[in-house]
Amino acid sequence: MSTPNDTDLFLIERSGTQYKLSYEDMSTLNDDDLLLVERSGTQYKIEAQYVSTGPSGYLDAPVTVATPLNGAGLNAGQSYEPLSSAIVSESNGVITFTDDTELAKIVGPVKMVDANGNVKTPQTSAITQNTTLSGELIYENAQYTGNNTGQTVNAGIDNTTGKSLVWIKSRTNSVRHMLYDTLRGPQKTLSPNTNGSETNYGNSLTAFTSSGFTIGSEGNVSGGSQPFAAWNFKAAPGFLDIVTFSGSNSNQQIPHALGSEPGFILVKKTNGSEGWYAYHKDAGWENNNVGGNWLIGFLNGSERFDNYGGIKGPTFHTDQYFTVDALGTGNEYVAYVFGNDGANIKCGGYPGNGPSTVVDCGFKPEWVMIKCSNATANWQVYDRERNGYLKANTSETEAAISTFVWSNTGFSFNNYDAGLSNVGRNYIYVAIAEGAASPDTFELTFTDSTDLPFLKEGDTVTTPVDTTQTAAFSAHSYYGNSPNDNVRTNGIDFTTGGGLVWLKHVYSSSGSYDHYLADTVRGVGQYLSSNGSNESQTNSADAGITSFNSNGFTLGDDVSGMTNYALGGSEYISYSFRRAPGFFDIQKIETGSGPASQTFDHDLGAVPGMMLVKYSQYVGNWMVYHKSLGNTYHLSLNSNAGATGPNTTGFYSAPTSTQFTLGSEFNNAGEVMVYLFADDDTNIKCGTYTGTGSPLNVALGFEAGWLLTKRTDSSGNWHISDSERKTASGTYNNSVWANLSNGEDSNQYYRLDSTSFRAGYATSVSGATYVYIAIKKGATAGDFGAITTLLTDANATTKKVEVENSIAVGKTLTGPTLNTVSNTVSSQSGSTLTVASTTGNWYPGLYAEGATVTRSGPSPTSIVFTSANSGTTAVTGFDATLARRVWTLESASSASGPWSVVGSYQDTAANASQDGATPWGNPTLAANTFYRVKVKYESLNSDPVESIYNTFRTGAA
Repeated sequence: MSTPNDTDLFLIERSGTQYKLSYEDMSTLNDDDLLLVERSGTQYKIEAQYVSTGPSGYLDAPVTVATPLNGAGLNAGQSYEPLSSAIVSESNGVITFTDDTELAKIVGPVKMVDANGNVKTPQTSAITQNTTLSGELIYENAQYTGNNTGQTVNAGIDNTTGKSLVWIKSRTNSVRHMLYDTLRGPQKTLSPNTNGSETNYGNSLTAFTSSGFTIGSEGNVSGGSQPFAAWNFKAAPGFLDIVTFSGSNSNQQIPHALGSEPGFILVKKTNGSEGWYAYHKDAGWENNNVGGNWLIGFLNGSERFDNYGGIKGPTFHTDQYFTVDALGTGNEYVAYVFGNDGANIKCGGYPGNGPSTVVDCGFKPEWVMIKCSNATANWQVYDRERNGYLKANTSETEAAISTFVWSNTGFSFNNYDAGLSNVGRNYIYVAIAEGAASPDTFELTFTDSTDLPFLKEGDTVTTPVDTTQTAAFSAHSYYGNSPNDNVRTNGIDFTTGGGLVWLKHVYSSSGSYDHYLADTVRGVGQYLSSNGSNESQTNSADAGITSFNSNGFTLGDDVSGMTNYALGGSEYISYSFRRAPGFFDIQKIETGSGPASQTFDHDLGAVPGMMLVKYSQYVGNWMVYHKSLGNTYHLSLNSNAGATGPNTTGFYSAPTSTQFTLGSEFNNAGEVMVYLFADDDTNIKCGTYTGTGSPLNVALGFEAGWLLTKRTDSSGNWHISDSERKTASGTYNNSVWANLSNGEDSNQYYRLDSTSFRAGYATSVSGATYVYIAIKKGATAGDFGAITTLLTDANATTKKVEVENSIAVGKTLTGPTLNTVSNTVSSQSGSTLTVASTTGNWYPGLYAEGATVTRSGPSPTSIVFTSANSGTTAVTGFDATLARRVWTLESASSASGPWSVVGSYQDTAANASQDGATPWGNPTLAANTFYRVKVKYESLNSDPVESIYNTFRTGAA
């Protein structure tokens, strides 16, 4: 409609009451009466006096009031940790930030955090590609002929990266052996045939190259027309490390990077005369006194190994350090630390037996050094390039081989030889494999560069725990198939989290054989026996379990002395336990000497129901914790004795979901293996029952695939029953005994039923107490996730990093938490902090958080009141026009009031700044007082809008 009729009604508001008024009565309106009008879908209230000129606009809500601290002054007197702006860079203790936010308030210790004040744990994006990088050669035989002038020798070894050792000796002239390493540098010579100090031969080995080394005219390495033996070794995990250290007047733990326990160590003083200390893992204890003095030899001498000191015994060496005696302050040393990985290098021993002596290295050896350890004899060095041998402890020329015989798996002898194979003599050797090479590594590519700048070489990274349920336990019966390899497929993936395999020869009429327990933590070749107290045993490289696979394990074909796992035609049972959260965990720990209790972490993620604990370096009983006995009673897996206690010598306190504490039974320094079983009533249950004198059903809630029981109030064997083996009648399950080497027994001890197990007469003695652990047939569990080590810094530009172990595409990596702390803040200038006593690295993009300080309120004169309309465009004419801002200020002695009005102030110049913040001339404020303020926007032609209160507290004047 273009023109209203007289009878059209309008909605009118007067003094808060609404009316309907006809168009013909509009003349009766007062100027301040309001009319309701709608324009473009928006409703307005318009004073009647403006109807003739058209409708006006409106004011948007809300209105906000801001102070310098947005009310944070309420926390004055309280503590907080000031947080900087983002880190830009760090150099020599000077950290540069985006700006100076809070820097004046930061005091030490200051730590690195993310934008939310949390310590950063790097988490990458997903892996999109995994590329295998072939390993590099780590040993090569580089024979050459001298020319009196010098030459470059191509050994095929890159000696410009990492650490390398080069050993040179003339084969035809009686000159010294010459040893060089990249750690000490070229020309610096040591000679194993003397006890002399390091000598600088300026024209000997002059440079290490990317393919070998360069020699000058020095006669010991370059004599004209002389054939030289040159052995080039390169450091690699499990193979070799080279370290230098300063002597001390007390025993020292010297770090090494083998990643495994040393097999052979040479230590030589470089700044003075002193013999070459030679440690070998098979040399033995003096007088067989375990934990006493280890027998040590001298590389520069022919004497037998004896209590010479210098290097401690194997219980003092770990995969991270070796231990030396007090070698004297002011002395400087170099150590060549050889591994014993069984693939590239083997450090072993054998008794002499003349031509019947056969040594199996598990690989085709390229280089061998042999020494009789219990009698006078030279150190003999053989390599396949020469039809002769050299003596490391003499300058003699090469001697023809007469007794030593190479084979594809080791070596043997064709006669008696005092230095190699005499009856009644013991020998130690170091053998290096043909084509010895570092393991393959893997290059990972990521979706993007998220957190890659925080991942550095040497970091240990993990993939997330995988909750997908896969097979966690298998009982697998098989027949030995030697001499052929035995690949045992059982559905258990040992390649991610790892696990334990427990083997037993069960055919009772063929003899008694030890149990064989091998795990992925110690690796192939090492095993323990549940029925014995012996230390960890080593089988030959092609015996026992030769690999842990993604679907089971592989057995070797060498059954000489190892009939307890694969003798052709014999029956065996294998139990495989996968390391998985909430199911099973393995820990290899190092105990210290002396303490009554020692606490260690575990990764089970649950409170253990049972633990099997055994020194792997010492002869000693297995200790068993069971939740039904508590920590004050313990059992021995290799004994039929009842529970021992009450005492805390085995387990000082009950385990938790993250830790366990051992007692004084483990107060010798050494390696200990711990197998931890959970107790969840779903896949695994640890419980107890009391015998009745009659067969007894024990409820489980599932069908057991494996059952281990033990009487605790008196003696009784450890019974193992499984779902794979039945008695002749088929009504009960056969048993073997964990503490005995006997074959299986078909008596009616236990029957595994669908939801319970039944104890027979012999295992339900009236009043007797028993403990058990039962694992569900077909038990499943999640996955701990993979673990690997970074071999390079992660590259955020290429989105790549090189790692030690393969990680599946699609996984993400979690790096170590960045616990960077600087204990001291020396000074602050603008946007920089100078810090000292720093642990860790400061990374760009993260933040600095200072130590706790007391918050101060703003001074009364620093407060500026500002407000902002939330978006209405400043307009004039027909639309709403801002007339003023009205401020209301109140004060109180506490944040909760009561409040008193200080005053109300009008800012009449506000109409020019309706779209933004406008400062207001401040009233005088008192110090250390609570205030609250609000503002109201008023308009001449629209309703006012008002903010909420903003509360703050002033500080000192």
